[in-house]
Amino acid sequence: MPETESFFLRGLPFPSDTLSPAFGCGSIEAHYGQICRAHLDAMRIFRASYAELSSMSVRRILTGRALPRRDADAILWHAGALYAHELYFSSLTATPGGYPHPRRELAELISHDVGSFAELAYRLGEVAVGMRGVGFVYLLLGASGRLVIRSYRDYDCPMLAKETPLFCIDLWEHAYYTDHGAHPERAVDAFLSVLSWRAVEKRIYDK
Repeated sequence: MPETESFFLRGLPFPSDTLSPAFGCGSIEAHYGQICRAHLDAMRIFRASYAELSSMSVRRILTGRALPRRDADAILWHAGALYAHELYFSSLTATPGGYPHPRRELAELISHDVGSFAELAYRLGEVAVGMRGVGFVYLLLGASGRLVIRSYRDYDCPMLAKETPLFCIDLWEHAYYTDHGAHPERAVDAFLSVLSWRAVEKRIYDK
């Protein structure tokens, strides 16, 4: 799982111009280089302002309660953005066709809990279309060991202590509108077309 221990932007795991037609170069550069950078800069300011944050990873901030009361909401906002974006971008691959077939435990989970990959894609799109406002759709491995699809508004995050996020799909307009217009279900399909199932599998085995 992404920890973002040192509050820096990891390099993209692919050149920004290699995800087309799923996501165009301009979209990726604006999303990663501007949106993510703004959240990172904000967190660095908070980290410089509060000594207690200096040794805390983003994940620890999101699961902890010992935050400065004055700026707690803003800190959680930017930390949630960094966590979600790290998970999002590290799930993508520029390999043509992505990594199209989940294997082993993940394939069994999808078959048992959802039915098929096509059904999973349909349900993710359904949740995306039904989302009010903006946010992320997550595929989670729940505490019960079953797959769960859930949407979170804005930069709210799953209960990280009890659930394992396997991937998330960014449904803020900056992530997809330029390429797919007012069609979040198309953004889901685009994401799945460049999703690295190998990265997703690793999150199950490393949990």
